[in-house]
Amino acid sequence: MAQPSASTLDKNIPCLDLLSEFPNVTKPISFKETPFYSVAHHIESTGSPVFAKARPLQSDRYRRVKEEFQTMMNMGICRPSKRPWISPLHVVPKKDGQSSMWRLSTSQRSYET
Repeated sequence: MAQPSASTLDKNIPCLDLLSEFPNVTKPISFKETPFYSVAHHIESTGSPVFAKARPLQSDRYRRVKEEFQTMMNMGICRPSKRPWISPLHVVPKKDGQSSMWRLSTSQRSYET
């Protein structure tokens, strides 16, 4: 694996020296690493889950969502679950105008009473 490095088109930016000195700052995060703290958090819920109807996605969005979730699972950010809680998924194009970039979000509106 290559060592982290800092690279930019503009060689005159003030932070380039700092980024070169501390390349791990821009290293991709691996959520599979063991945290350095020993605290574990658990949220205990009461009552039954709020029902949320699944919404179909267009085929191109569905494919990209599957790829994004697979990437997040590989990084250790999320994992498959069989819990009864569910939130509708919203797939929104990012503001930069690139149709290939999507933002995944969930709606918690049904939980707010």
